[in-house]
Amino acid sequence: MFDYALDIRHRDGHVKSVLYNAAVYRDEVEQVIGVFAAARNVTERKLAEEQLKRYSEHLEDLVEERTRQLRDAERLAAIGETAVMIGHDLRNPLAVISSSAQLCLDGSDLNPLMRERLQMILESSRKAHGLTRQFLSYAKSSVLDFKPVNINRLLLVMWKMSELESAPCQMTFDAQLAKDLPEIMGSQENLERVFLNLFMNAIHAVSKKGTVRAETGLLPSEDLVEIKITDDGPGIPQEQQERIFEPFFTTKENGTGLGLSICQSIILQHKGIISIHSIGGQGTTVSIQIPVLQNEPSDDLKKPFFTREK
Repeated sequence: MFDYALDIRHRDGHVKSVLYNAAVYRDEVEQVIGVFAAARNVTERKLAEEQLKRYSEHLEDLVEERTRQLRDAERLAAIGETAVMIGHDLRNPLAVISSSAQLCLDGSDLNPLMRERLQMILESSRKAHGLTRQFLSYAKSSVLDFKPVNINRLLLVMWKMSELESAPCQMTFDAQLAKDLPEIMGSQENLERVFLNLFMNAIHAVSKKGTVRAETGLLPSEDLVEIKITDDGPGIPQEQQERIFEPFFTTKENGTGLGLSICQSIILQHKGIISIHSIGGQGTTVSIQIPVLQNEPSDDLKKPFFTREK
């Protein structure tokens, strides 16, 4: 007997999946005297197989995304080590330049042109010193202090900070924050850096006049807190989206290209995922998914995001 898969639709409209088989009965002289038929209800099994297939496809996507992010984190670690060396080498010469320019400016026998030139040297050296300090800050190997973090509260505080830094502005902030959102285990300081950076990027995209929306929610099936930050700016071209997390890739005139790379590394360190979806003329959405509060962060979570194992 062979099994045949059939879907049987009842009068009320619901469908059952069955495996149907049949066999004939013969007498002593091989004459057919009857037929035996049976159908087994396999609806639940079929639904389970379909669900398993969808989960398998989703798992493959997650593995591919995680592999790509870990590869990016490794590249960022190497760049971080280089930035540390360059930063230390540049810091002393820059300090000498700025202090020498300041000493000259303190003199009383300078003509206006000379004073203007020295002022330019001083301002440029200070700017370079600040950039070096930023690189060193990004590349420092510090062990993160993981504690329970209230994401809703953190988002509201970081939005206020970004508003102050970008004032004056005429933006609309739309907060759609889920009630009773579980806390996550994370580094408050580093998550502040992530959301401040994302809010500032959104403000820059809408030119201080559009709408920025922050949404939070819970994905119960995966025990993940989801955060979305959306702007209604011009969007990001597809070719730039593919490189948006690359270290030192930037579209800003005075940008370092490290902001989103650092954000990605921090989220990875929290066992999370960050992604960007953007359509030209329709704005940009940054999505972050981080596991809900655990009893104790793993040793991997405590590693500095610029440190590579030797």
